[in-house]
Amino acid sequence: MIQKWFNCSEYQAQQVLLLKKNKGFLAFLEYSNGNKPLSDSTIKLVIEFYLQDDISRASSRKKDVIQINKVPVPVRFMKITGREAFQQFISQNLTIDIGKSSFYALRQRQIKFNTPLETCGWNKFLKNNLPDRYADLELITDKHLINRIVCGIPFEDCFNRHCNTCSLLNPSDILLENININKDENASWSQWKTLNNKVDLHHINGFDYSLLDEIDSQWTTFLLHLHVTTEQKEYMKISLFKFN
Repeated sequence: MIQKWFNCSEYQAQQVLLLKKNKGFLAFLEYSNGNKPLSDSTIKLVIEFYLQDDISRASSRKKDVIQINKVPVPVRFMKITGREAFQQFISQNLTIDIGKSSFYALRQRQIKFNTPLETCGWNKFLKNNLPDRYADLELITDKHLINRIVCGIPFEDCFNRHCNTCSLLNPSDILLENININKDENASWSQWKTLNNKVDLHHINGFDYSLLDEIDSQWTTFLLHLHVTTEQKEYMKISLFKFN
């Protein structure tokens, strides 16, 4: 009778009777076709999450634009790792059931992870490259160096090293305050460099004074990048406030 009424197979009719017997009336079969598809609301929520200013930032370069469906879209860079973003999303949306792979797959093409040259990994650079004999310097972070070097009320000239006051002080001056360094000691460090339009990680062997010179030479780029990123954040906050 079930086969005739619903125009189904004998197997389907048997499964219906078994389902009724085990789970009662108005029961549903369990979903057995792999992972359940995400709802449109969940997809929209994840996409909007990736675009939040505390998750990703717009590139400071005007040329960082990609074509999506023949429409130019500005590139954004993640401020945190994919794993940190997933954990933060789950903590903010406890009722949403989504796996890591689905969450990562919803990251849009214009949202990219920082390349080595675009990451202000100053703390990581110091920690990874300073010799073990200078372990005490791990307490010196980028914020500490900025507070010590940049003027108390900084202007743009302070960040592009044109200030007559703070441009005279370098990170090596702060580092040398805390250690008695022998500049002729051997040292080795790693550094990302562009060679023939290709970015590679170079391992360099030299002396302590060479490493200090390298730290000083990177300081201007770090400060300028920090200034541009900070100003960009403030501009976007003001724009969003006016828009709302």
